[in-house]
Amino acid sequence: MARTGRNFWLWLVISVFLTSIPATIVLMYDQMRRLSPRRVARGGAAPIRCTHCGGVIEPAEADEPDGVALCPHCHLPIDEATVG
Repeated sequence: MARTGRNFWLWLVISVFLTSIPATIVLMYDQMRRLSPRRVARGGAAPIRCTHCGGVIEPAEADEPDGVALCPHCHLPIDEATVG
């Protein structure tokens, strides 16, 4: 880079900003979209958080043999108080 007259540190800073800022924005948008209260208003059910492993589960993913919802990650029963 020195041979071509380009500044290494300037291009390093430019490349970091041009890749990390859009990636951060996309990840934050995805996270906000998952946790949005409008999701429940649109007819979708709120996600469930497992009290044992902390995993986030969609209500459709919870197995319900014998009427007990099981976490697909740790296979332990999910308390009803954890909905929402």
